[in-house]
Amino acid sequence: MILSSARITALGLAMFVLYFQGNLGAVDTVMALLRYVGAVDGYVCWMEEVPDKALFRA
Repeated sequence: MILSSARITALGLAMFVLYFQGNLGAVDTVMALLRYVGAVDGYVCWMEEVPDKALFRA
């Protein structure tokens, strides 16, 4: 759980910096990556038979 929190924090910080630099295309790319990461996390939780966490994470 700690690793995923660090990952999301790092991506959020990257979005913050890119937004204030005016690089909105890169912000969109990071947001698309977040969608992919959420889908993969949900899928992994689903396969590990913890569907209540899968729905929360996806």
